[in-house]
Amino acid sequence: MKFFLPFIVFAGSVTLSWTPPTENTDGSALTDLREYHLYYGATSGGPYPNSEHTNDPNVSTWVVENLAEGTYYFVATALNTSSVESAWSNEATKVVGPEGPEPPTMLVVVDPTVFSVAKTTNMFVHIAVGTIPVGTECILDQRSNDRYAVPAELVTWAESVGNPRPQVVVAECG
Repeated sequence: MKFFLPFIVFAGSVTLSWTPPTENTDGSALTDLREYHLYYGATSGGPYPNSEHTNDPNVSTWVVENLAEGTYYFVATALNTSSVESAWSNEATKVVGPEGPEPPTMLVVVDPTVFSVAKTTNMFVHIAVGTIPVGTECILDQRSNDRYAVPAELVTWAESVGNPRPQVVVAECG
């Protein structure tokens, strides 16, 4: 009888750090901090099926090891000596994968002309042209045809596109 076991290739680790809390939610001084819990998973906003805990209130950096390739989302909580757990911290994200460069950051508009496409219910497509200030930060996770989203409220329209204005605005960024 032959059988095969699946295996996971571990791609790396993630180092997390945080600022320790100094107050309770009522504003009083936090004097009974016991430890931190770190939760993580593959879905933004949870659920976070994996967890680790520090067992030490003086630790503010933690390494999560043996992670397979993929995108991970992390949150942390603090616990006091009465085992009361705080709300989740902000969510941190890390892509674990083959060694390579980090992606570029602070992508900004270099060409002030933007194009926006809005479809109408009668299948006609209207194209509007507008401008936004050079240096406007692009929204990196919203991309279409090598153009990136920019905040629509920053657009000065060169021609009318009717009501309502398009909600998705794309720009040449670089």
